[in-house]
Amino acid sequence: RLKDLEKIKSVIYETCLTKKSKVLIPVFALQRAQCILTYLYDIFGEDKNFNIPILLDSPLAIKITNIFEDELSDKDKQKIEEVLSWKNLHLLKDFSETEQWASSNYPCVFLSASGMMNAGRSVYVASKILPHASNHIIFCGYSVTGTLAWKIKQKKSQSSKYPLYRL
Repeated sequence: RLKDLEKIKSVIYETCLTKKSKVLIPVFALQRAQCILTYLYDIFGEDKNFNIPILLDSPLAIKITNIFEDELSDKDKQKIEEVLSWKNLHLLKDFSETEQWASSNYPCVFLSASGMMNAGRSVYVASKILPHASNHIIFCGYSVTGTLAWKIKQKKSQSSKYPLYRL
């Protein structure tokens, strides 16, 4: 996982800090959202210069994360509480917030459901950011044949200036 975390860090730094653009990480509301959110906290949480908003963009993922906080104990509970109190984290409950962030010129990282991009806010966010070459999508995990995530992964062009990162 160390190389995967290095790739995530590199893509987010290059995209958000250097190019002032957006990153979409399609996630599943249960488990994947919480894992990726924790990884991002581990990578960037102590970095005082990292001021990029991390947007948990799924009402269901937010509810599940809150359940994790209630049900976990000891070190796991402490960790999720740290993550949820992170200054960079924004919980997007209303779709109007998603629309505002996706349409803004402000760099950010979206953790949007659904993970295979067959429904949910990830499809909307992708439709807004894909027309701009400086924005990126990081796929973390398997995508079923025929889903939008699978189709995007299959479209890698040999002449593409930007590599497609599959973690």
